[in-house]
Amino acid sequence: IHDVVWGLNFRSIKDDTEPTQIFSLTPPERRVNLWTAFLQDEISLFDDRAKLTVGTKLEHNDFTGFEVQPNLRMAWITDSGNTIWGAVSRAVRTPSRGEHDVSLAVIPPSPTPPPLTIFGSKSFDSEHLVAWELGFRRAIAASVTIDVAAFYNKYDQLRTTDVYQPAPLEAAFGNNMEGNTQGIEIDAHWRANSWMSVNANYTRLEVDLDLINGSMDTISLAAEDSSPEHQANLWLAADLASNIRVDAGLRYMGSLRNFGFPETDDYLAFDTRIAWAPRRGLELSLTGQNLFDSHHPEFNPDFIISSPTEVERSIHATVRWTSR
Repeated sequence: IHDVVWGLNFRSIKDDTEPTQIFSLTPPERRVNLWTAFLQDEISLFDDRAKLTVGTKLEHNDFTGFEVQPNLRMAWITDSGNTIWGAVSRAVRTPSRGEHDVSLAVIPPSPTPPPLTIFGSKSFDSEHLVAWELGFRRAIAASVTIDVAAFYNKYDQLRTTDVYQPAPLEAAFGNNMEGNTQGIEIDAHWRANSWMSVNANYTRLEVDLDLINGSMDTISLAAEDSSPEHQANLWLAADLASNIRVDAGLRYMGSLRNFGFPETDDYLAFDTRIAWAPRRGLELSLTGQNLFDSHHPEFNPDFIISSPTEVERSIHATVRWTSR
């Protein structure tokens, strides 16, 4: 049995910009066209116990021309009812208008480091990804399921900002970084009873990046430490009555490091929401976010230097009415 899905898409964007003292696009006016086609065939095998999915996305853009993004996925249900699946796919991130046409003056808050002007590059190419995934799902009981997935991603031609003139300091975008990410994801779902369910998940991520072709862009290389190594979530959802629902969750995020900024410490956040529907079409809710502390940083800027911001504790009420 074949289940074939296909489609076509065309997108055209025209812009007209005005230069400023620190930002400009050359040419200031440009039309960018994107043509896309996709085809996917899901094939049922062995009396529907296995499914093979084969597909590809074809794309033509004005910056790098023709791009092919194929994917292959296989899922198999075992005799015991467990599911094993695997996938391999290729994806690209095509250049933006700015990466080809921009002139951007980065003015630091102090004389050191000196001002820097970043230029787009007509030779800037797409960033490439090949992703490998392997997963397993097991139903421990009628109300408990566990999913485990491992992944390995290989990246090529990642964007760098490479200095080519020391005085005045000028740089251009290049494709002079490569690397890989690997990790594991674990997700568990427990349907405790007819009115309450619990979800828990954990992710571990390792990032390894390397500069190539003589690039000295240590700022881009610092992305190696700008993603948390550990993340975890625990979420409870309960219908306390026919018209009252409570959601509560814990979020843990590991520490981050960014070039030129202090380390962002790990944090544990608690969010909750209670909703009451006194009548059909009307819902009153109260939501609290980051209730464990008054404020904490979650990330630092990683491209244009700006002041880090912090997420504050917040409580807000919502009234929603829908007519039917």
